[in-house]
Amino acid sequence: MATPFDATTKELVRLHPEDWLELLGLPPASCELVDADLATVSTEADRLIRVLTQEPYLVHIEFQAGHDGHRVPGRMLRYNVLAAEQTEHVVLSYVILLRPEADSPTLTGSVVRLRPSGRQYLYFEYEVLRLWQVPVSHILSGGVSTLPLALLCDLSETSPERVVESLEARIQSEVVIENRRKLWASTYLLAGIRYAPEIAGKLLLILRECCKLTRRHYLSEKQSSHLGGCQWTVYDIPKRSIEKAVAQMKESMTYQKILADGRQEGIAEGRAIGLAQGMAQGVAQGMAQGVAQGERELLLLLGTDRFGPPDASFNEALEKAQEPQLRAWARRLFHAQSWSDLLTLPES
Repeated sequence: MATPFDATTKELVRLHPEDWLELLGLPPASCELVDADLATVSTEADRLIRVLTQEPYLVHIEFQAGHDGHRVPGRMLRYNVLAAEQTEHVVLSYVILLRPEADSPTLTGSVVRLRPSGRQYLYFEYEVLRLWQVPVSHILSGGVSTLPLALLCDLSETSPERVVESLEARIQSEVVIENRRKLWASTYLLAGIRYAPEIAGKLLLILRECCKLTRRHYLSEKQSSHLGGCQWTVYDIPKRSIEKAVAQMKESMTYQKILADGRQEGIAEGRAIGLAQGMAQGVAQGMAQGVAQGERELLLLLGTDRFGPPDASFNEALEKAQEPQLRAWARRLFHAQSWSDLLTLPES
């Protein structure tokens, strides 16, 4: 079953396959994507990279965020055998776990099958990368197409706001304008795996500011593009605005930590719980409108890249849509062929 982040991770691998060799600790080499048809088993096992060494080999990358980690070893074995059979290449298999909840005791890095007598008849190896154990410095110093994974890594030696500052510096200096939006949108979508929806929604607004997208300033037509009937341009935000964005990020992540700490403390003090509940309710009410607006803007961002600027009828429908409808459209985004399809396609 496809997951909401499948299209995101697929696009990141496609953007620069060589970056993923570095992340996985493989020697640098030229790469190309393999469009292997594995649909007879699953449409999800399509992140195959051909490494163009003297003896070419394949790298299969599987991203896992769900709670069915116990099924991953057998799935990796099937995909490996199928890819090797179809391409006649050696296949190295890697699982990238995006959050601790995706982990499982069965993810040992090997599959062993025994005969009834107890004698081993099959042994298969794969590698497991647990992102929350990877120092974020490793990602921040790596390839640009792996940067959106940064907020899922081990941040014990830094803070989320400093990570965002580092992302902003690298993306602005190293990434061409047409790919910056993709990297920021991917960062937002993947952050939703780890952080609560209201935190991820606020993150989008901060990332927009750090990405230096605005409606208020204009550059030449060569440097700007039209999104949703408004002109969005890239320009230098004053330092004061960046500092404000950093402060907002710190506030959001601090709130997330308060929630986690509260779950651990339980009901030690009734008054503390009452206060926390009151604060949570107030924050939720105050942020609901902002979260919906963030989802509208993300839908416009991704949809415009796919279909071009929307027409007036879609803009009108978008302004009226609330969170359930916005999420339904987001799920259909990569199946639709136009803005009108997005409005009319049934739920898949």
